[in-house]
Amino acid sequence: MKATLLKRGQRIAEWDPYSRPVLTEVEGIIGFEDLVEGQSISETLDESTGIAKRVVIDWRASRGAAICVRPSWSRARMARC
Repeated sequence: MKATLLKRGQRIAEWDPYSRPVLTEVEGIIGFEDLVEGQSISETLDESTGIAKRVVIDWRASRGAAICVRPSWSRARMARC
């Protein structure tokens, strides 16, 4: 990654105010490992916006539960973290 000098007031990021960004040290695709619907994760739909949201309700309920970052150039299936 090439270092870039920034100027005061220069915009460095922009995102949708209705989503939560995930900041990582590498570019990639986020994947969930071993989260069980209704046991360790629940999905709800916001009726006013129509946006579905996944919430981890108890990560201890699923042994080995994790959120992984797979490189965006990789086409391989998400492997264990």
